[in-house]
Amino acid sequence: MLEDIAYASPERNRAFGSEGHNNTVKAIEEELKALGDYYDITLQQFEALYSEGNASFSANGVDQQGSLLTFSPTGQVDAPLAAVANLGCNAVRQIDNLRRTCIARLI
Repeated sequence: MLEDIAYASPERNRAFGSEGHNNTVKAIEEELKALGDYYDITLQQFEALYSEGNASFSANGVDQQGSLLTFSPTGQVDAPLAAVANLGCNAVRQIDNLRRTCIARLI
């Protein structure tokens, strides 16, 4: 249900302040209200701090497609790059061997 609400919005997510987020809150509120007076429902306003940025990525001097994750801190990384299979780490891999290494998911 919640994923359907997110995907029905132009951004296809529920990031705070987005149409998907607001529609999700409304849907949850409606579900709780449908239970009658079992819950006292109050929606609270809150201030969420948000910032935008951009990202660049290069490997061996060749520019590559890069993306910035929401809430990523600012900074610069200069480290060896290790490609990993299967969408990243799992319990079998030894993470200690990858310390101080950037890990990229290759698409």
